[in-house]
This record gives sequence, C-alpha cells and structure tokens, in this order.
Amino acid sequence: MSLWRLIPLQPQPFDRSGHVRFDATMIDAIAERLEHYDHDVLIEHAVPDPNGVLTVHGAEFSGMFGDGLILEETDTGRFWVVDMQDCDNGPGRMLAESPNWCGSALTFYHRPTIKKNYGPLYERTTPGQSTALYPTMITQHTEQVSELREGPLDPRLFFAGTLEGAPGNPYVVDKGTSIRAAVIILGEKYPDETRIEATKTPREFWILEAARHTMCLAHPGHPWCSREHELFSVGIPVLAYAWESEIRKPWLVNTHYTAIEDLPLHRLGFPLDPERGADAIIQRFRQVQDKPTLLAERAQHAWLHYRTYFTPERHGQSVADWVTGAAEVLHAST
Repeated sequence: MSLWRLIPLQPQPFDRSGHVRFDATMIDAIAERLEHYDHDVLIEHAVPDPNGVLTVHGAEFSGMFGDGLILEETDTGRFWVVDMQDCDNGPGRMLAESPNWCGSALTFYHRPTIKKNYGPLYERTTPGQSTALYPTMITQHTEQVSELREGPLDPRLFFAGTLEGAPGNPYVVDKGTSIRAAVIILGEKYPDETRIEATKTPREFWILEAARHTMCLAHPGHPWCSREHELFSVGIPVLAYAWESEIRKPWLVNTHYTAIEDLPLHRLGFPLDPERGADAIIQRFRQVQDKPTLLAERAQHAWLHYRTYFTPERHGQSVADWVTGAAEVLHAST
C-alpha cells in the first residue's frame, strides 16, 4: 500500500452560482479508484499566495490555475498531470520541467503541436479526455430538454458564444485572427437560416435554448469545448468541423455528430478562410436539416458514447488506472 497525493489546480470546484464543476466529481472518482487498488489518498487543495499565484512543483499558476490536477506518489515524489486546459502551454507542459514529472494526459492533444512543444518529452504524453464543465447542473435539465425536443423545434441553426475580442484574449490568435470569424459571416450571410447569439449565457439557459432548435453549431476555436459535451450529454444534434485533435475515446464523424469535412483548418479547429467556412457550414446544414431521423440517431449515439466514456466518474477511473499502471512499470524498472 502506498500514499498518493491528489492536488487539484483549481482551488474552488464550483462557480459563483454554486454549480459544481466536473473537477469535484472526478476527484472523488480518482480517490475511490485508488483506494480500490489498496492505496491511501490525500486530497490536498493547493492554496495560492496573497497575490493569487499558486506554486506547485516549481511551476506558477494564476487566473484559472491551469484547469487540471496532479497525482503524486508520495514515497518517490514522482507525479503525473491531468491537463484540461484548452491551450498549448497548460499545466502539463509547465510541469514537465520538473525532474519528478512522469507524464501528462492532455485534453488539448493536437499531435503535431504536442511534439513541437514537448520535444523529446513527447513520449510521456497521452491524449486525455473532456467532459461537460458542470455535469450535475446539465443533468438537472435532462427531462426538460427531452420535453422540448418533442417539438415543435426552431428550424434555424443555433450558436451562442463570444464571437470577437481584443488581441491577447482566447478568441484572437495569430496576430489578430478571430477564431470565430466564420460564425460572424454565417450570421450576416444567412440570417434566415441561423440564430447567432454573440454573447455567452448562463449554462442553464443556454442548454434549454439549444434544445429548442433542430441543430446546434459547435465552433469552439479550441479543438474541444465543454459545451459540445453538454450537448452530447442530453442528446442534442451537433454540427461541427471534423476535429483533428485527439482524445482517448474519440467522437466519430457522421456517427456522433454531423461533420463539415474537406475544409482547410487552423490547428485550433477553425477554418483558414472564414467565408468559405461559413458557406461550408450552411451547405452541410441544408443537407441534414430535414432528416430528423438521421439527426436523432446521431444524437442518440453521442448520448450513449458520453454516458459510457465521458462522465466525470468514468474519466476519474481512467485517470487512476493510467497513473497506477505507469507507476507499476516504473517500479518494475527501478
């Protein structure tokens, strides 16, 4: 029996409204799984300094504190990182400089980018998983979503989210390129076929508005977003670019979601030519909007896939299996 230290990098596993984040449920699942393997677990919430900076294993975090967690084997000091930040240089990369770092599971896993960022350490990385950000809150609305899906439905393609921003924020990259420019053009060119809400709304209202529409557009700008998973988790049809970013249990194009294919994309997942991207979105939407049986089948496949592999509980179990298996290999070789 050994002692594992579990360190969440998000001090508060809930938002200002009191909605529980996936972190809290996943942490409990990891601890339960480790205890199943006869390990003791100490959950240690790291505390930031008075300036709001959190220092763990020599790396400093501030703001969102990295959206991830560390699993440390206390008798050796070796640790693994679960990195759920949707950026190139999240906690998985920041902590890779430590001599005790053994590996990172990354939600953002665009393989060419990981190889470039990690260099020779790339072999210690693995695709991670993603999930709904506030799964318990979304689950509370499942019955209401089902009732709304019985119709009548708004036939327009629905998108809600931040569209534009200032340089330096997550919505502008590569010297001023807006990651959601195609959505702006989509709303301007096809106002009768789309409903574009240009601001974020509270999730409990957003998911119910999404449920009132035939289909929802996922246009994250990052390869995976928790809001796609929230749509999958309640069976709402999703239209999206065919993602190239990897996760442990992949979503399949035209099985779990309707894909916009054969379009040159930035590595973050948005089209290099925004106008061409907008036209491709509406063309693909027109091909399936009057096929309710097809859309329902894909949404059902996605719902089942989510329930099987993407709940925080299942995610937590897979993380515990990953680190304990890796630790056993290291012990055998030392």
